[in-house]
Amino acid sequence: MSTRPSRKYDPSTFKALTFHDAAAHFRDGVDTPRAYLERCLATIDEREPVVKAFAALNEPGAREAADASTLRWKVGRPLSLIDGMPVGIKDLLETKLPQARQCGCVGIAPGRRRDPR
Repeated sequence: MSTRPSRKYDPSTFKALTFHDAAAHFRDGVDTPRAYLERCLATIDEREPVVKAFAALNEPGAREAADASTLRWKVGRPLSLIDGMPVGIKDLLETKLPQARQCGCVGIAPGRRRDPR
């Protein structure tokens, strides 16, 4: 993430990147999941210092998944209508990634899963 100075966030000027619109462009070959992800990451990079919505980001994993999705859309075989859609997951849910962040809460223990898949 960027270390840019914070600036006031004004929700009235925010233009959402809608996946619904992007997916139509994936089908047409005008856009790709990877390019869409990069726009999302740029928005996060710009606004995160003020919004502070993320405890962690897995940018390499997101890019890897977006590249795989891009190939599937290119050959006309997306996994679903939302193949390539970036997703934010609340940090209280167990995921494949390590959960090292406890946000200062001693009552939150790292995941207890036996099988780390």
